[in-house]
Amino acid sequence: MFELPAAEAEITCMTFIKGTSELWLAGGVFGGKMILWTEPSETNNQTITMSLRVGHFADILSIDCNKMFICSGGADGNMTIWNIFAGTMKFAVQMP
Repeated sequence: MFELPAAEAEITCMTFIKGTSELWLAGGVFGGKMILWTEPSETNNQTITMSLRVGHFADILSIDCNKMFICSGGADGNMTIWNIFAGTMKFAVQMP
C-alpha cells in the first residue's frame, strides 16, 4: 500500500497514465490544479513523488491521457492539453 502525496484540496478525478516510464497517475483537484504522481519502483526506492500543474481557474472535472498528452476539462469551461514529458501546456481553449 502506498500513500499519495496530494495538494491541499480534494481530488475530483483521477486516471492512470499508460505507456510512460516514470509517471503513473494524474489527478485533478479543487481549485484547478492537476497532480502528476510518479510510479514507485526499485530505481526510486519505492517512493512516490508529485508535481503540480495549474491550467484552470476552477475545479478540474475530467482528465484523460495517452502516452504523450493529458487533456483536462474544468468547471471554468476551459479545456487544456499538456505535454506529459515537458510538463508544459500545449493548448488551452475556452468552451462556449
